[in-house]
Order: sequence, then C-alpha cells, then structure tokens
Amino acid sequence: MNKINMLFRYGCFVIFTLLAAGCSREQTVKIGVVAPMSGPFAEYGKDIANGAQIAIDELNARPFKVGGKRVRFSLVREDDKASIEEGQAAAKRLVDANVVAVFGHLNSAVSIAAAPIYAQAGIPQISVSTSPAYTRMGIKTAFRVVANDTKQSESLSKFISQDLAAKSAFVIDDQTDFGKSLADAVTTLLKSKGTLLTRESLAPATVDYAQLASRVKQSRPNTIFFGGGETTGVPFIKALRKMGVKGHFVAGDAMCWSGIVNTMESAGADDFFCSMPGMPPSWLSAGVTFVKTYQKQYGQPPNRFAPMAYDTIKVLGESMQRAKSTDPQKFVTALKNKTFSGKIAGAVEFDDIGETKHGTVVIYESINGQLKERQSGQAVVATKLPPPIPVVVGSKIDTEATLLCPMIKLALEAGGIKVTEKCSFGPTQLVRNALLEGKIDLYPEYTGNAQYLIKDAAFAPGVFKNPSKGYIAAAKADLKKNKIVWLKPAPANNTYAIAIPKKLAEAEKIASMSNLADYVNSGKQFKLAATKEFVDQEEGLKAFERVYGFKLKPEQLSIVSGINTTETESAAARGTNGVNAAMAYGTDGQIAGLDLVTLRDPKGAVDIYQPAVTIREETLKKYPEIRAIIEPIFATLDTETLSRLNAQITITGETGEKVAERYLKQKRFLK
Repeated sequence: MNKINMLFRYGCFVIFTLLAAGCSREQTVKIGVVAPMSGPFAEYGKDIANGAQIAIDELNARPFKVGGKRVRFSLVREDDKASIEEGQAAAKRLVDANVVAVFGHLNSAVSIAAAPIYAQAGIPQISVSTSPAYTRMGIKTAFRVVANDTKQSESLSKFISQDLAAKSAFVIDDQTDFGKSLADAVTTLLKSKGTLLTRESLAPATVDYAQLASRVKQSRPNTIFFGGGETTGVPFIKALRKMGVKGHFVAGDAMCWSGIVNTMESAGADDFFCSMPGMPPSWLSAGVTFVKTYQKQYGQPPNRFAPMAYDTIKVLGESMQRAKSTDPQKFVTALKNKTFSGKIAGAVEFDDIGETKHGTVVIYESINGQLKERQSGQAVVATKLPPPIPVVVGSKIDTEATLLCPMIKLALEAGGIKVTEKCSFGPTQLVRNALLEGKIDLYPEYTGNAQYLIKDAAFAPGVFKNPSKGYIAAAKADLKKNKIVWLKPAPANNTYAIAIPKKLAEAEKIASMSNLADYVNSGKQFKLAATKEFVDQEEGLKAFERVYGFKLKPEQLSIVSGINTTETESAAARGTNGVNAAMAYGTDGQIAGLDLVTLRDPKGAVDIYQPAVTIREETLKKYPEIRAIIEPIFATLDTETLSRLNAQITITGETGEKVAERYLKQKRFLK
C-alpha cells in the first residue's frame, strides 16, 4: 500500500509539473482599445470596446498559437474623451502597459495627435478616423480600416449627380473640421460635374435656422448637402421641411445611424439620404452571427463601429500568426504586405501608406420612417478620382498654411485659373515630395527650409541669416536641381522661437534666449513642448542650444504631432504635464492671447524663414500669370500682418479661407 501510495503521489507531482510548465509557456498579449468612453461620444466608444471584446473572447476560446506558443489575449481599455490631450495621455498609458497594438482613436484630430506616440514605440495603430491627413503623415505604424473622407465625398457626389440627377445643389457645413472638409470636397467634385452650387457655412451658436431655410428655399436647389453632425443637422432639416423645402437632403456619416430618422421626426421620414463607410454586417453570414452575439451579450444591437473593432482584432491575431511573432516590429510588416479575411468586412488589405484598399461606402435612404440600404446602387464604392484640374494647390498642416493656401486658391480662381485644393496635405517632407512628384503644382514654403529640402545642394555658411541672399540661393539651387521655381517671398520672418508664460518671464527675469540658458543651467524646472522637426533640425532647438550654451534632457521635452504650434503654445500656457515653454513661430497670432512672451534671439541663432510660393517650372510655364497674381499679394504680408491674420484664426476661431478672403478684398485683390 505504501508503494502504491508513493507512486500515486509521484504521478500527481509529475502531472502538476507538466501542467505548470504548460501554463508557463502561455504568453499573454495585450491589445489596446482607445476611444471616448465618456462624454457625448461615449456610445460609440463603448460600442468599439464591446466589439473588440467579443473578438478577444473568441480568440481565447480556442487554442490560439503564434510561432508554436499558446497565446492568450487581454484587452486594455482607455478613455480618450474625444480630446487631443486626453488622447495623447491615453496613448502613453497604453504604451506603458506594453500593448502590442492599438485599435483607436475615433476622432481624427485625436488619432493624428496620438499616432507619433505609437510610432515611437513601434506599435501599429488601426483607426476608424476618416481624415485623409491621418495616413499622410508618413507614419509607418498608422493604418485605417475604413474608407476616408476623400472616398466618402466622391461616393456622395457621384450619388448626388447620378442617382439623384441633381442639376443644382445647396452645400452647407457646420464649421467643424469634419463637416467643412466633407462639404468642401463634395463641392469641388460637384463643380467638376457641372452642378450649379450655392455654398455656405452655419455658425452653430448664432444660426437662425428659419432664415437659413428661407435662403435655401429662394435658391430652389434639387438637393441640399449638409456636412456636419446631428446637433445642427437635425434642426436644419426640420426648419427646411417646415419652410416647405422639398429637395433631397443628403448628409455624411455623422448623421447616419439607425436612430437618426426618429430624431428628425417627420422631417426625415422620406427623401433623406446619408453615407456610411464600412460594409453592413448583414452582407456576410459571419456578420449576422456577430450581430446576434452582440445582442445577446450586451442587450442591444451593435452600432456601426463594433463590427470594425471586431474585424480588426481578428486581423491583428492573424497577422501575428503569419509573422510567427507577437513582436509588433515583426507583425506590422505582415499588416502591410498581406491580405486578411475580415469576417464582416470581407477582404482586409492596406496600401503603402496604411489606407484600406477596399473602402466601401454605403448610401442609406429613409423609407417610411426607417433608414435602409439603397436597393438600387446599394453600395457606392469609391472609384478613381476624376482627372485633376489644371493647378493643384497644396499646403502643410500648420495654422499659417490654413491662411496662405486658401489665399492662393482664391487669388488664382479670381485670375481665371481652375484650382484643385489640397490644403493641409501633410507635414513638410510629405508636401515637398508631392511637389517633386507632380501630385501638387505649388505650395507655400519658407526660405530657411531650402537647406533641408534641396538634396545635395551646397549653401554658403550663414546665407540664410540674410533674407535676400537666402532667397536667391534657394531659388537658384532648386531650379537647377529640381526645376522648382521660388516666387518672391513675403517680407515676414516666420522663424523658430521659444515662448514662455509671461508670469515665468517676469518672475525669473527671462527676456532673451541668453536669460533662458542661465535659467535652464541653474537646474530649475523646465519642460519644452515642441515638434519632432524642431527638435531634430540642426537649425532648430540644436541651434539655440549650441549658440546659447545649454542642453535639454529627454525628460525636458514633450514631443507633439505635426508642425502646428497651437498645441505647443497651449500646453505651455496651461502647464500641461509640467510644460512651461513652447516652440513657436515668429508670426504666430495666439501668443499674446495665451499670455505668453516670445524670447529674443540676440545672437541670431536661427535662420530667417520667409514665406514664398514654390511651384513646378512646367506649371509656371503653362500659367505664367501665376507670378503676377501671387507676388503682389505676398509683398503685402509682413510679420505684423501675418501675426494679425493668424490671430483671427487661432483666437477668434474664424476659418482660414474666411480670413484670407476678407484680406484679399480689403487689399482689392478680390472684388
């Protein structure tokens, strides 16, 4: 009996040891999901998290192996509150939690701001944000799983001009970035199809819907297109129907959800159409099953984002299996180069910049008070854009670009030149490459940047500290090497600067960069919000450090996305995460309004940056009148003028196009 008992105990020990060893070989892999889980968009954020959780549960329900090792997935949820600052903080928390991939964010501005944080950690970010700018930043870890606004606007304009056969249209937006971008794109495409257009924007805080409806009625359009959300869209359509306007009402995805018709009451019972990126779950049997599972688990049907989150988690798992690794540096390559089987969306495949190759856009129609997929032309799938019109105007994504780009566009159009607008196309190098490759014809650049943009050009030391010599050197080198012409620059200097809160400047007696160097070297608290471009360039932060004799540590830097100083200066003004200094530009308009002061650069550490239009030589030869149109306008733009105009955008909240148009009229460049 003792021997048998001993064998029994030994056998149990062996079994326990084997089980423990098996458990130790199981790897836990964390995937982040981030969206607004609180606030006005909480419904969408929770919908995303629920869809992702169903996918996680299904993956964990079966032995899921990557490279021969058992993997168990864990979902890490974060609330970005639809805020850029909260989104960046959430992104950092996810990175610190060691997630290997992220599904998020919902809002485009938040996705764009968080993308560099994930990129720095090498973590793939798959988003449902629709702004084209998200994948135009040159970030290799950014992916989009849904059709972007460009494809959506193309589908909408095609539907309006072909299915609705609209001969005239009234296009209006609600002044949000999303609404204006969509409305502008639809306007451009409808114009190219010969549709007669009336274009307006409504101010949500002051709009009189009855008066607006009256203006629409007087213009007698076949179709009304609204770019914006339901907060303004619903009272607008109600006012239209009350006024007796019977035209087709078409909107984008911000007004396209199952309950929208009930919200509009009788106004939306019929003749209301909207678009929604993404394939409906009902189109595939797996989608039908997903809807049933979601309904059973959460007691309500899924919203539009849950299926996308579900598919994305499954695609991430499949990409790890193909790469035979849970290391994001390895499976991100599989994401870029493989086609995956989306259970709901069908084939999932990304192009070189992270855009989905199969971006379906579906048109929905209200029929007897219910929103249904169109039976004729059920899915309007984005096709190739129409041939480009003669001159394509682009720009970067900073505040001043949102002023100069529409200013150029309006001036050229007034001069009889047709224009395709690609304002806010992306960061510096992306826009420059687009110019060199012929994707755009011209854009506003800065003379001081020539030394970084013109490859293999030899410039004399210090040449860009002299405005005329710097311009001549840049123009000569770019024409010779790249056949790019620099038009005469504006007499403004939008050079790099550092701004600090006025209270700090007064308390510590900091008025110049020399004073700041003494302050930093004394070891007092200092943290600078800046763009990666400013930190990396020799003539940016490094120039200030070199000339004034100080050196910032990595923990004294807060890197923000893009090249827009609104975010850096806001962080310094608010003291976000300990920030008490900001990268700034010489013509920034919001500095005084934020109670900041710009520090003087008495030693001339940084170069002079004059705004100038750079244009392809072949374009200028085709339209030589461009020089005569643009150069007189730029001659009026000194530093003080640009600062004042920029302030009207950043402080008063006006659009760049509105500010540009008013200025051109005041200076009599426009009638």
